[in-house]
Amino acid sequence: MAIVKLDTYTIEQIAAGEVIEAPVSVVKELVENSIDANSKNIVVEIKNGGKTFIRVTDDGTGIDKADMILAFEKHATSKIGNFNDLYDICSLGFRGEALSSIASVSDLVAISKTKEEEIGKKLEFKNNKYKESSIATNTGTSIIVKDLFNNLPVRKKFLKSDIAETNAISKLIYSLAIGYNDISFKYIKNGRVEFISHGSEDLETKIPNLLDPNLKDKLIKISANNDIYNIDGFISSPNYYRGSRSLQHLFINNRLIDSNIITNNIEKEYRSYIPNSRFPAFFLFVNTNPKNLDVNVHPNKKTIKFNYEDDLISLLSTSIYKSLIKENNPAEITNKKIENKQIPDLSNYQSLLDSYKSFNIVKEDAKLYENDDFFNEDKKIISSNKQSFNNNDYTKIKSDQQKSLLEGKFSYLYLTSIFGKYSLFKKSEDEIIVLDHRRADEAIKYNEFIKNMSNKSV
Repeated sequence: MAIVKLDTYTIEQIAAGEVIEAPVSVVKELVENSIDANSKNIVVEIKNGGKTFIRVTDDGTGIDKADMILAFEKHATSKIGNFNDLYDICSLGFRGEALSSIASVSDLVAISKTKEEEIGKKLEFKNNKYKESSIATNTGTSIIVKDLFNNLPVRKKFLKSDIAETNAISKLIYSLAIGYNDISFKYIKNGRVEFISHGSEDLETKIPNLLDPNLKDKLIKISANNDIYNIDGFISSPNYYRGSRSLQHLFINNRLIDSNIITNNIEKEYRSYIPNSRFPAFFLFVNTNPKNLDVNVHPNKKTIKFNYEDDLISLLSTSIYKSLIKENNPAEITNKKIENKQIPDLSNYQSLLDSYKSFNIVKEDAKLYENDDFFNEDKKIISSNKQSFNNNDYTKIKSDQQKSLLEGKFSYLYLTSIFGKYSLFKKSEDEIIVLDHRRADEAIKYNEFIKNMSNKSV
């Protein structure tokens, strides 16, 4: 086949495939544009895993009417001005490919208005053609993407299931909500609000609230720096781990990236703490001079090269190692001095129990055991007529025993045991005493223990 020069449409489709690989790529590019526009509130809505519907709305600076069409042309950007700016990139976008690529592989509607304009502008792209109109709208930008890859059946065929594509987008939005703690995110999927994050919430509170409540009190603060890098964020304690890397978030100069080298070195520090095939969670933010990074490695801008990679790895490994060692130190046990004034007076229990041992009453039609061990549930009253005591029983008790019963301080008439847990005593005709076996036993042991403590004989 002879060599031919590809037409513009084919070139655009090939280039679009490098930037827009799946619905999650569309969401990422649009949300990053919203972040670059200094938005404080971003709403992301998807349907069917983003295949049929994606909408990203923000309250950022908006796009000026005069620049609206230019924004959707190839390599048109407001982020850099010349080649030298590539070495000092502080924005998330800079290639000027995202909007034009999305418009070439879908039906797209863009609505935007700046603060200075009274009315906004609307652009509708379909089949590489567009029409424009005016529209009343709030300050900011809203972009709707429908029927992704509808004009590229081959690319559409290789999309994953709705659930898989939805999960990829969900992970991205959760990551961005964590990474941009000063921005409020609202995420809607298939008509249902998945979550709403608040920009005023501190990161240590937001992480368990947004991702996993079990992370509460399981986060370890990380803060370290050297001459090149500054690291801040949180790692999970050794007693928290997961079956996947879904809660691993790494940001370099506020850019969400993937780095197998950094991830592997972090996981290496956990090897002696968590089981095999389990992964820690981390939420780390690395800042450095943009000149130390090359973010122009791949069109998706998730892969970064470092000028001083070894210094970053060493700083990360050392700080995480020290934090995990400190977290796993055994807790100190202190022996607090017990002051006598803090000990409750439970002497009445002992006096009460001592009085039971010497008590013995014989009734005409009932046998009363001498209460040497009234905790024994087998020691019960055996009544010949199987009737409980009543007030008339007192007329049959000897006068001296009755006087002791009614007037004595610790003389009670033992009636019966209930469930082997309680004993009933009759103090007078109008008063019954209930004794809890367990609490009485505890009181005796407690008093004995305190006595031994006082005598230093424990």
